[in-house]
Amino acid sequence: DCLGNANYLCQVATVDDVPVAFLILSRILDETHVLNIAVAPAWQRHGIARRLLQQALSAARADAMTVVYLEVRESNQSAQALYRQLGFEVCGVRKNYYRKGDGHENAVLMQCLLTSGHK
Repeated sequence: DCLGNANYLCQVATVDDVPVAFLILSRILDETHVLNIAVAPAWQRHGIARRLLQQALSAARADAMTVVYLEVRESNQSAQALYRQLGFEVCGVRKNYYRKGDGHENAVLMQCLLTSGHK
């Protein structure tokens, strides 16, 4: 659905012409929303997600966006740490947002304010 929608921005990272990661963003007025970011297991912890997000934050600033939002699984502490390093802060929780096995998991809502004082 995201790839066919002209309102979404999609980035793909490749290694030797093989896709290893992607990032999908949505922009509404002056807000950018990270809809999905994924890195192939063999390429995780190589800085690819960080680079994709840094590029997205730079582009959002250049395009006069004021904030970037994302949701992350409550249990995904490594992703939350990366987002905090990039200037994101927790701004809420979405109860039972993600499916998890036979139940649900909360999402942590994070925002990065795109002012001159942030990375």
